[in-house]
Amino acid sequence: MTLAPATLTKVWQPLAIGTRTAKNRMLVPARTLNWSKTGYLSDRHLAHFAELVAGGTAMIVTEQHAAFAYAKGSFHNPCTAWERGAIDGFRRFADIVHEGDALGIVQLYGSGTHDKSTLLIDEWHPLWGVSDVASIVHNETPQIVRQPEIDTIVDGFVTSARNVQEGGLDGVELHAAHGYLLAQFMSTAYNDRTDAYGGSLENRCRIVVEIAQRIREAVGPNFIIGIRISYEEYVGAAGIEPDEADEHLRLFADTGLFDYFSISCAGYHALHRGTAPMDEEDGYTRPFGKRAKKILAGRAPVFLVGRIRDLDMAESLLDDDAADMLALGRAQLADPHLIRKTQLGLIDEIQRCTGVNECIGRLFHDTEVICMMNPITGREAAWSTLPMVEPGREKRILVVGGGPAGMKTASVAARRGHRVTLVEKSDALGGHLRAYEALPHQAGWGVARDNLERQLAVAGVEVVLETDVDADYVHAGGYDEVVLAVGSSYDATGRTIWRADRSVVSSGQTDSVMGIDRAADLLRAGGGASLGPTVVIVDETGSEFPWGVAEQIAESGSKVYLVTPQMFVGEDVQNHLRMPWLLPRLKSLGVELLAQLRVDRFDDGVVTATDLWSGEPRTFDGVSTLVFSIFRHADSNLFDALEAGDVPVTRVGDCLSPRKLAALMFEGEKMGREL
Repeated sequence: MTLAPATLTKVWQPLAIGTRTAKNRMLVPARTLNWSKTGYLSDRHLAHFAELVAGGTAMIVTEQHAAFAYAKGSFHNPCTAWERGAIDGFRRFADIVHEGDALGIVQLYGSGTHDKSTLLIDEWHPLWGVSDVASIVHNETPQIVRQPEIDTIVDGFVTSARNVQEGGLDGVELHAAHGYLLAQFMSTAYNDRTDAYGGSLENRCRIVVEIAQRIREAVGPNFIIGIRISYEEYVGAAGIEPDEADEHLRLFADTGLFDYFSISCAGYHALHRGTAPMDEEDGYTRPFGKRAKKILAGRAPVFLVGRIRDLDMAESLLDDDAADMLALGRAQLADPHLIRKTQLGLIDEIQRCTGVNECIGRLFHDTEVICMMNPITGREAAWSTLPMVEPGREKRILVVGGGPAGMKTASVAARRGHRVTLVEKSDALGGHLRAYEALPHQAGWGVARDNLERQLAVAGVEVVLETDVDADYVHAGGYDEVVLAVGSSYDATGRTIWRADRSVVSSGQTDSVMGIDRAADLLRAGGGASLGPTVVIVDETGSEFPWGVAEQIAESGSKVYLVTPQMFVGEDVQNHLRMPWLLPRLKSLGVELLAQLRVDRFDDGVVTATDLWSGEPRTFDGVSTLVFSIFRHADSNLFDALEAGDVPVTRVGDCLSPRKLAALMFEGEKMGREL
C-alpha cells in the first residue's frame, strides 16, 4: 500500500528539465489510447489530460504522434504531428497543462516495419524500414529507406517539432524505443545496412542525432527535446543489451542535444516485458535506471518506467538513485488522481493498477483503450463529475450480491448520497475474483477485489455477509429499490456452440464432471490433487482463468490437458501479454495445450474428441475429472421472484449477461449513477 504523505519526500521535489521545471517527480509517459478519429488530439484526450493535471501530475507525454506521412499507422485512430491540423489540439493541450502548472510533451515517432501497410483505407503505402526485416508481429517486409526517404523522415520530425512549439507546448520526445523506426536504426536486430546509417554504433545512431540537431536548430534552446530508449531488447546479442545501451546514452549525452532520457525496455520480440502484466515485479527496470544515472552523472535527468504503480515505489527508486523522475503510466490510467490522493492522505481512495492488462488487450484488438477498473477513464467528459442526490430524495437501496458489479454499483450509489446495503450470501466479498486471485501468480485479481472493497468502506456502504436474500427479506427491509448482482455459474454439461445441435457431453451430475468455477472452489479447499491424476479442461473463453486452474492442478502432480475447439488456446492470455509468462510454467509442468479439437463424450474415464478439420477422433484415457470453461448461465431466479413485486428491481453484471470484468465495472458505474 502507498506510504503516508509524511513519509514521502523526494517525490514532491521540483526538477529542472532543460529550461523548464517540473513541479514534482511524477509524469504520465506516452500511452497509446486509440482515441483519435481525425488524426489529431481529440476531446476525449483533452478531457483525460485535464483530469490528470487536476490529479497532480507534473508532466504529460502524449501517445506517439506520426512525425511524417508514412509513420501514420501501426494502430487504428492514430495521431499525427507533422500536419498543420494538429496545432489546434496542441494549443488546447497546452492551455490545460499550463493552467495546472504542468508540462506538455508530444512524442514523435515512425513505426518502421512494425506497421500494416493496408491499415488505413485511404493511406495504403509500402512500409519504410531500415532493412528488409519483417515485423515479428505483422509479418510484412518493408521497403528499405534510402537517402531521399531518410531526408523525408528527418524533415518530418523537424516540421512536427515546429508544430508542437507553435501550439505552445513545452517540448517533444523522440521515440527511439520498443522496436519502432529510430530503434530499428539503432539495433542490429533490424539494421544490417552498410552505408552511413549502418555498421558501427555511431552510424546506427546517426539518424537520431541528425533529427535532434535539426530540431534544436529549428526550435531554439528553450524547448525540451527528450528521448526514450529501450535499455534491453531481450533478444540477446542480436539486439540491444544494457552494455550497448550504455554506449547509446554516452553518445547521445555527449551531443548536448537532449534535455532528458526516458528509460524503458523491450520491443516487439518481447512485448510482455515492455508493458509487463501482473507476473512481473514492480519497479523491474530499476537496474537500467541506476546504470543510466551513473553514466549521465547529472548532465540530464533520467526518467524511468516499468510497473511503477504507486508513490512508495517512486520514492524508493528516487532514494536508490535509479531515476530523477518516474513514469506512472497504467497507474494513472487506473487513477488519474493517484498523486493528489496520496498527497492528501486519501490512501484508501486510490484505485490501484491490477496488471491484468485489459488496456493492452483492447489495444491489440485495435479498439479504444480503457482501464478495466476505472470506467471513468476515457469517459471524463461525461463522468468526471458525480451527480449527487438532492437532499430529501435519498433512497434506501438494497444491492444483492457482493461480486464486482454489485460492489461497484453499491459504492457509486452511496457516494452520491443514497443509503445502500450490500448483502452477500458467502462469508466474503469479491465473487469470482476470489477464485481468480487464489490461483498461482494471479495476485492482480486480488488488487481488483481490494480496490472494490475499499471503495465500499469509503462510501459508507453497509455490508451484510452470510445472508440469503429472498422476496420476504426484500419486503421486510422496506427498501425503495433493489439491484440484483447475483452473478452466474459455469455450465457443467459441455453444451457448446461448436456443435450446432448444442448437444451435451454429460449430465453434469457426477463428481467427475464440473464447471470451472466448481473446480476452482475444490482447488481452494483441497488443492489440485482433489481432482485426481488426469484432468481435461475444455475452454472456449480464451481467458486466463483456465490457465491458472491448469497450473494449480499440474503443480500437484496431475496430468492436465487444456483443450479448445478454437484456433489456439488463450486469445486473451496472448493479448494481455501474459502468454510468455504463463506458457513456460505450464510447459514445465507438463500441461498439454491442444487446439482445434471438439470434445464429444465422456464415458468411463475416457474423453473422446474430434479434430475439427479431419474428423479424426482423439481419446484421452484414464480421465479423473472433466472441467468445462465454456459459457456461464446468468442467475435469474431471484429476479423472476421479485420482478412482479411492489419494489422496483433491476439487474446488473453477470446475472443480466455474463461478461468480462471491464464490462461489469462500466455497468456498475453506470447503474450507480442512475439510481
